[in-house]
Amino acid sequence: MSSVQSSALPTTYPPTPYASIRRKGSLFRFPHDIQVEVLRYVNLYVLHALDECPFAGEMARKELRRRIEIVLRCFSLPISSTLRRMRRDNVILGGFAALEIVMPETGDISSLEFFAPHGKSAQFIDMLRTFGYQNVDDGNGDDVLDPYDMPMFHGIGPWTRLTRGDGVDVTVVESVSLSPLLPILFEPSTVTVNFITGEGAVCVYAGLTFNQRGFLNYTAAVSDEEREAASERLGTHGFELLASCEALHAHDVEQGETVRQECQHVFTRPDNSVSMSFVDGFDVVLYPSVSWRLGYYTDEGGRRNHHGVHAFVSTEGGALEYNNDRRRYSGLKPLESIVIYNMTLCGSTNGSSDCGSQHRTYFERMPHDLQRETTKDMDLRDLAAITSLVPDLARDTIHSRLTTVLASQPLDAEGFLDKMAETNTVLSGSGALEIILPGTCTPGDLDFYCPRDEGRALAFYLEENGFKKYDFEGTSIERRRKEGEDDHEPYDNRNGIKSVIRLRHATHKSKIHIIESVSLSPLVPLFFFHSTVVMNFVSATAAVCFYPELTFHRQGLLNFSWSGADLKNRTAVQKYEERGFQILEYCTELHGHAGLQGIGDPYPREFPTLPPTPVLSSVPGWRGDSDIAHLK
Repeated sequence: MSSVQSSALPTTYPPTPYASIRRKGSLFRFPHDIQVEVLRYVNLYVLHALDECPFAGEMARKELRRRIEIVLRCFSLPISSTLRRMRRDNVILGGFAALEIVMPETGDISSLEFFAPHGKSAQFIDMLRTFGYQNVDDGNGDDVLDPYDMPMFHGIGPWTRLTRGDGVDVTVVESVSLSPLLPILFEPSTVTVNFITGEGAVCVYAGLTFNQRGFLNYTAAVSDEEREAASERLGTHGFELLASCEALHAHDVEQGETVRQECQHVFTRPDNSVSMSFVDGFDVVLYPSVSWRLGYYTDEGGRRNHHGVHAFVSTEGGALEYNNDRRRYSGLKPLESIVIYNMTLCGSTNGSSDCGSQHRTYFERMPHDLQRETTKDMDLRDLAAITSLVPDLARDTIHSRLTTVLASQPLDAEGFLDKMAETNTVLSGSGALEIILPGTCTPGDLDFYCPRDEGRALAFYLEENGFKKYDFEGTSIERRRKEGEDDHEPYDNRNGIKSVIRLRHATHKSKIHIIESVSLSPLVPLFFFHSTVVMNFVSATAAVCFYPELTFHRQGLLNFSWSGADLKNRTAVQKYEERGFQILEYCTELHGHAGLQGIGDPYPREFPTLPPTPVLSSVPGWRGDSDIAHLK
């Protein structure tokens, strides 16, 4: 079946629920057993409409649960325990099985496809094994595929195919995100963008699907041949796939809200979908929240331009952007620059900061070379103060410090900065402290912090540029004593660290540590550091000091991040006391207590090193506490 390119195709959208009930009111004139039989053939929208009727809701909910039970039973999966595990691990069922549930006799179920959040597939696979499933062995070991071997990003992490040995297959796909929905958004067409949760069912593009239509989804992860095969398969069930939403509506005129939701060019969310729970009084809610836009082509002056799938997942204090132009993710919302000290370096003798708009300050009248010499040793606080006068100079100064530190390893500074931006990696510890407060230390080994599962990509880049992995030589006690001198403790699961990769340059012998966070935010381990002195970071686009009022006055607070950390931390801060820092045990020596703190609060100091761009794609909130650091 070939897709329709463009024609004035009429489309009808499902009426309101109450209108549906009125149209099908004659159903209730039949005996109950006939009503139940009829409901087996209606789509999810009609069930949803009946669910809102006091006299039909229970019958509709039972029918939805029956459909899910039949599908699971065909694969020897008990409904109660399977749905319970799906709810517990936030796993969803997608593919043609979900299509068959939302619109009977349209799916072609040959296997089940479950989608799990990042890090949650193992538990679900263990449950499947208790029901007789085993990993498929094709002669090369278990069929667990690695997404890093796939050429184009499509939201999929490792996925596993299992079988019972009787031709019945189940696939468990792990998302690269905390949202299990992400891989489904890269399906070849909207017809299969549906999912089943542990509470109910969702049809995302209901206005199209229930009229047996769909849009092709132009994601680069799917070839034209695969897209054509999907069209032919769905065509055998009566679906018509449209290459462009312009076959239904034009974009140069104002459209109604319903029509605009069925559009390739606009973002949508599950809340705009038709959803129904089989549990009375419950809504189908999938966390974290997701919004997305389909992939499509436009013809601009005879040139065909591709606009790939974009999906935004709001999670862990920030937002992550996924698209098929990047392997992983990039920041969505840049942090605003914060100017705490509104200093003006003018020649006023009366103490006024108002020099008059017609006058330039002494600093602005300096030769450029003298300006650069003046800012060479400025801390981040003073650099932020002059941004209103010479913003490019302040940014260039921080950027120059960062590239100098990177080049000392040696590294291709600009190339590594690109890799930091791509993997959402930050520099922290002593290296970051020297950049925001020059003269405090001479960085030796550099510590880079990345989101979980990004360490591999970063290590691979370094190995291609002269670095080799190494293991710590010596006993575990010696290792811990050595690492006690560092700004982190990589062998304690209470410190926000998932793993550590150590690399040494083959000729230069400089060392780099890649520390993977347990979170999608690379910052989580920073809040378990021994003191506020080293709670700073430099990303590819910004430098941030979390406790400027302390750090720039060469003060710091001990961080009692977990029981027993006090002795370790007191030892770790000795070298900073030798460098002139005053380390305090309790903040009551300085001020009262505050609540949770975020980068956008007036206390942290953040300063961009490049023109306004995203700083980080996932930013946690935290609070320094005498017992433990709390994240929100």
